[in-house]
Amino acid sequence: MHERLIDQMTAVTSVAQAVRRGRAGLKSTQRPIGSFVFLGPTGVGKTELAKTLAEILFGQEEAMIRFDMTEYMEKHEVAKLLGAPPGYVGYEEGGKLTEAVRRRPYSVVLFDEVEKANADIFNILLQILDDGRLTDNKGHTISFKNTVVICTSNIGTKLIQDEMLKGGKVEIEEPPMLSTYTFSPRGREILTIGNKYFEKDGAVWKNMMLLDYFSGNQVEKVEIQPENNDIDKQIGFPTFGFDTHAISPQGVETITKGEQIFIRTATTAKVWKKQTLIEYFKDHVVINALPDAPEEQLPTGKLKTHAFSLDEKEIVTTGGRFWRRKGGTTNWETGILVEYFGQQKAEKGSLPLTHWDIHTFSPTGKEIIIVNDQIWFKEITETVWHGQLLKDYFGQNFPLEKETTEKQKIEEENDMKKYGNIKNKVMNELRKFFRPELINRFDEVIIFEPLKFIHMIEIVRLQLKGLTKLLEDQDIGFIYTDAAVKEIVRNGFDPIYGARPLRRAIQKLIENPISTLIIEGKVKPGSQISIDFDGTGFIFNIERMEAVSAQNNQNADVKKEFKCEKCANQFTTVIAANSTVVCSKCASKQLQEVKAEGKDMGNNKGDMGENEKKDEKIEMKEVEGAVGKDQTGKADGTERKLTN
Repeated sequence: MHERLIDQMTAVTSVAQAVRRGRAGLKSTQRPIGSFVFLGPTGVGKTELAKTLAEILFGQEEAMIRFDMTEYMEKHEVAKLLGAPPGYVGYEEGGKLTEAVRRRPYSVVLFDEVEKANADIFNILLQILDDGRLTDNKGHTISFKNTVVICTSNIGTKLIQDEMLKGGKVEIEEPPMLSTYTFSPRGREILTIGNKYFEKDGAVWKNMMLLDYFSGNQVEKVEIQPENNDIDKQIGFPTFGFDTHAISPQGVETITKGEQIFIRTATTAKVWKKQTLIEYFKDHVVINALPDAPEEQLPTGKLKTHAFSLDEKEIVTTGGRFWRRKGGTTNWETGILVEYFGQQKAEKGSLPLTHWDIHTFSPTGKEIIIVNDQIWFKEITETVWHGQLLKDYFGQNFPLEKETTEKQKIEEENDMKKYGNIKNKVMNELRKFFRPELINRFDEVIIFEPLKFIHMIEIVRLQLKGLTKLLEDQDIGFIYTDAAVKEIVRNGFDPIYGARPLRRAIQKLIENPISTLIIEGKVKPGSQISIDFDGTGFIFNIERMEAVSAQNNQNADVKKEFKCEKCANQFTTVIAANSTVVCSKCASKQLQEVKAEGKDMGNNKGDMGENEKKDEKIEMKEVEGAVGKDQTGKADGTERKLTN
């Protein structure tokens, strides 16, 4: 089930256990195989789990009998489920529910959004769950003992949404590995992960709790209230984690958490000044912002990064936009991240143009940007950024993997506690609507958890498999990069509406441009579409492919060029006998061989000769979307390979 339904471990486990009991012969012979109530916000997989169960248990999705309960809001409509009484129109047709189950006794019966139906539907459910049968209008007894009965409901959705939005707007970004990273004026490195901080003054990292970082410090003009159970409110400091942490070359230290900012005049000062971002940016102006563009105004809700450069510039970012000012002035300038880099380039791959997790400067002038597990850095005189993995940058001296794993476990525990609180509240709402005797007859009431960014990435990959299959049916290859997938999620992920907006995002950003290319004749059978996101727009690379004999692909000590399907990195390497080639950037084995000789990466100039490769690069700057994945393989002694 997990191959089709991402996350929702509790729901899948409960349903799977019920199915096992049925197949093992441990269920009651007079009741359905399983009966469930699915609760949760829209777009989290309630209906999808029912479809998955029908396919796995009974061999096809069509084995699911679905009733939309919005059609049964009136009392007389509910009667149609069992059939019209004698003498009424429709008597000969039988009941909609009873006839459907009679024709397909092995099925999943889904009552969708059951709370919208007339209360008489619950009397029918009571009989199904208790006796495992119904009697239709003609006196025929219909058995439900080989069915799985599922009721979905949106009861408690508002409670779940309110709980999700308690901390403010939910971020639509990949969770960062590090919380903050900064330098003191004399080179001391300070790094935070969750509620722990790490300090390096020399060669050894020391770690303590954030509570210790503020030991002996106080917030200016804040009264301590011991009766308050919230430690942050008691001491006034964000001891459970920062959003940003920056220290200027003059030693002024700032920390932000949400809309609050904490400032002290030196790293040795004991008193912090606390104010809101609105107060911090008071009387400041963005000189190049348009008057009707609120997204270009200074961010007063939350900062994503905050940094001070050696030339006394203050830089803040949120999303894909930066703001910058000269120290001591109130005039800011703004722009998108691609404008921040200007003519600067990355040594390998692309620069981080969608968002930053951390931005800081060392006392020697080294500028550092961190996004998830990647780090980019350059010296003050350089124009080329060097990139590598965080674990390689920090080396063996810092236990990055151990600390991030511990942080993830803590976050999962907190999520489980939050889920438990939500479940109790939603169950209270359910008891107000469902009668106790009905709730007790269901095998289990399952509350679906809201989906997160990491789940959405897997859902996008799952949905792109369908597009890949459609293109493969036309003999068109399809591959995508991780950057493209994440950009689709950023455009289509809404925590309130779940996964449904992702389908629309894929249609708009990927399927529409590909459809245009196919109709215009730029993509033909034998082509391969490779999609990447460069930070400003989606790039659609079209390459002609042809079948070549597998005998021409013998392992030999020769140089060959490959293109990575995962990160789109193109590289040349020596092929040794009995060796396995991996990507030089991400170590992936999902590679396409490219014959470098005569390769043309420009726009298509027209039809080429029979043995030539057609390679067209199309930048869809007005489109913001993602990509799919091609699966190539050998057939009839041949393999698919890019050639000239």
